[in-house]
Amino acid sequence: MTLALVVLVVFLVVWFSDSAKKREEKQAHQKKTITNVKLQDELWCDNFKMIIADLEELDKVSPLTADQVMPAIESLFDKYDIPDERTSREKQIATNAYLQAIQSRQDKLNHEEYRYPTDASIIPLPFKIIYYSYPHETTIPPHFNNPALIFGEPNTSKKIDGFEYKYDYTGRARILTEPNSLIYRICNLLTERDLYEKGFNFSWNRQESSWQQSEQQIKEYKDKKKKYPWLYR
Repeated sequence: MTLALVVLVVFLVVWFSDSAKKREEKQAHQKKTITNVKLQDELWCDNFKMIIADLEELDKVSPLTADQVMPAIESLFDKYDIPDERTSREKQIATNAYLQAIQSRQDKLNHEEYRYPTDASIIPLPFKIIYYSYPHETTIPPHFNNPALIFGEPNTSKKIDGFEYKYDYTGRARILTEPNSLIYRICNLLTERDLYEKGFNFSWNRQESSWQQSEQQIKEYKDKKKKYPWLYR
C-alpha cells in the first residue's frame, strides 16, 4: 500500500468518525430543544380546566373562605406531585397580597353601599380567585370556561364580556395577580411534565426552536418553488 493510499484511508476514517459524531450531537441538540407549541397550548388549557375542576371540588366539600383560597391552591402541588420552589417569604408575600386585595375590594364595596357577602358558599369559585369580587362583578371571566382565550396575538388586547385580555410578546394574557399567577405556575409545571413525557420541551416564548423554524422555512420555500417554478428561474 502506497503512502498516499494510507493517508487517504486515514482521512476517510477520521472523516466518517467526525461526521458520525456531528450527527449524534445534532440529534442530541434537537432532542433537547424540540418543541410543539400547538400541543403545548392544548395541554395547558386541559391542565387549567383540571386545576379549576379540582378547586371547585374542594369548594363544594367545604366552601373556601378568603383565608383558605391560597392554601387550597398550594395543596395542588402535592396532589399533582410537582415542586413548589417558592421560598417561605415568597409564599407569605403572595398570601398577604391576596388578602390585602380582598380587604381593599371589601372597603370599596362597602363604600359603594354594596352588601359584602360573608357566606363563602354563595360566592362562585372564579370570584374567589379574583379577589372575592362578587357581587360587584356578575360576569365570570370567560377564560374560566374557555382557557384558550388566555392565548392570542402577541402585543394585542381584546375585551370579551367586559373582561380585558392583554397579550404580551409571547401571546399570553398576563393575569398575574395572586392567586392567578400561582395557578399559572402550576399549569406551566404540569404542561412541562406532559410535554416531557411526549418527547417535547416547554417553550417559554411560545415559539418553535430555531432549527424547527429553519426547517419550516426551507419546506415552505421548496413547496412554493414547486408550485410556482416561474418565480424561481
